[in-house]
Order: sequence, then C-alpha cells, then structure tokens
Amino acid sequence: MRGAQIFPEPKEVQEIRDIIARHRERISNINIVVSIVRSLADYFNNFVRRELSDIRKQLIILEPWFELELKDEEERLKKLEGEFEDIRSKLNSLLNDAEGGRIKNLEEVDLSIITEAFRLVSDVEKLWGDVERWSRVLLRQAETLRRWLQEMLPSQEKAS
Repeated sequence: MRGAQIFPEPKEVQEIRDIIARHRERISNINIVVSIVRSLADYFNNFVRRELSDIRKQLIILEPWFELELKDEEERLKKLEGEFEDIRSKLNSLLNDAEGGRIKNLEEVDLSIITEAFRLVSDVEKLWGDVERWSRVLLRQAETLRRWLQEMLPSQEKAS
C-alpha cells in the first residue's frame, strides 16, 4: 500500500512544490539569457570583426586614388574599431557573469551593453556602405580604363 495516501498532503507541501517549480522556471530564463548573450557575442565577434577588417582592406586599396576623400571614413573606422574592442569586452564580461551564475535574474542583465552592440553593428554597416561607394567608383574607373585600352590596342596595331 505504499502508493496509496492515507492522509491528504498538507497545503504547505504543495506550496513548497510550487515555489521550487517557479524557481526552476526562473533559472531556465537565465539559461535563455546565457544562450542569447552567447549567440550575440559570437555574432558580434565574428561578423563585426570581419566587416571592420574588410573595410580596412578597402581603405588601404582605395587610398592612392581617393586619399583626401576618405579621411572621414578612416576616422570613423578607427573610432568603430575602438568601440568594437570595448563592447566586445563588455559582452564577454556579461557572458562570463551569466555563465558563472552571477546573474540571478533577468533584471540583473545590463541591456545597455546589448543595445550598444546593435548600435555598433548598424554604424559598421553605414560605414561599409560609404566605403563601398568609393570601391564601386574605383571599379567603374578601372573598367572604363580597361575598355579604353582595349579600343586603343587594335587601332595602334593597324597604324604600325
């Protein structure tokens, strides 16, 4: 007769079970936070780092042709590179706190760090667009020069 209850369970026992269940639910929310922050940190580290690197490479290539025109973009890139390192450090610290259990509930998450990360992604995309515009100018100029040279070659061969 082990399974049958002779006495009803006290109300307090059920209340304790409910309290423990609510706690487990809250803990699972923290696990969600850890997962979100980890995903954001990975995306931020990989995507933004690569975008900044490719912007830097474009500026190096474009510099001989558009040095004066690219001063603003170069300054913006340096500023964004510094902000990237600062926000990356904050995101990693937030992730370490969440994984280490130092964040006990969602209210303890510093959402301003996440907002900063998204703002930086947006700023990097704006800079990418501005630098890409100059890259496209160079590509058009190179194509125009290539066509001009191709047109000149046959006429020079006929003249000689």
